Amino acid sequence: MQNKNEILNRLGLRIKQIRVQKGITQSELARLSDKERQNIYRLEKGKINPSVHFLYEISDALSIDISELFKNSTEEDF
Repeated sequence: MQNKNEILNRLGLRIKQIRVQKGITQSELARLSDKERQNIYRLEKGKINPSVHFLYEISDALSIDISELFKNSTEEDF
């Protein structure tokens, strides 16, 4: 079983992967999701534990189903 930090790191990595694949900057994602850019940065670094509502807004801004955020991702995917 993964610990909390591993889960948050993997989630952040997955969000960054999707964002980069879509050609969206952190600033653009912040604007689209009505979040502060610093919070997007912290999310992608696994430094915050986002609420389900926060993740829903991120997935909506990325035009994906929220379940896509929980698929496995590794650094090699970039």
